[in-house]
Amino acid sequence: MNNKTREWGGIIKAVNTPIAFLVLGVLFLNAVMGVVALVQAEYRGVLVFTLVASVLSLMAIVVALGVFRPEALQGVRPWHEAYPPRLADDLYMAVEGAFDNLNQVEREEAWATLADVLKTARKDDKDYKKFCASVAERIALRVATKKRLQKSRQSPRKGAVKA
Repeated sequence: MNNKTREWGGIIKAVNTPIAFLVLGVLFLNAVMGVVALVQAEYRGVLVFTLVASVLSLMAIVVALGVFRPEALQGVRPWHEAYPPRLADDLYMAVEGAFDNLNQVEREEAWATLADVLKTARKDDKDYKKFCASVAERIALRVATKKRLQKSRQSPRKGAVKA
């Protein structure tokens, strides 16, 4: 019993990427269909066709993922897609207080300078440049949102009655 537990533990530890999980799932389904094909002779042709079709489908899925999203086969999320909003929000929150001490023109110039520095970073590394551009876009969005909020607070409300 102890050896079987180790074998199952090894199998479970081996399934640590999405592609490994997909392969394990297809192997399990094919094993079940194979057993059913042996028992049910009248459905054998359909089940064998299903076995072949499932293997071909797996191959097509792997090829498509390899072409369009190769990182998905490894089970990693691209850092230039996952982390820019977090970093931009953290950076904005950290610097916003200091920039609020500046007058309006200086504050806008400081945010524009920060965005320009991020957008012009390391042209040789495409992933890093994409990451920095995403951070700069998110910061620009936060600055524009704050500017609209301040304008709406300063402008008199429609329909407000003056006393």
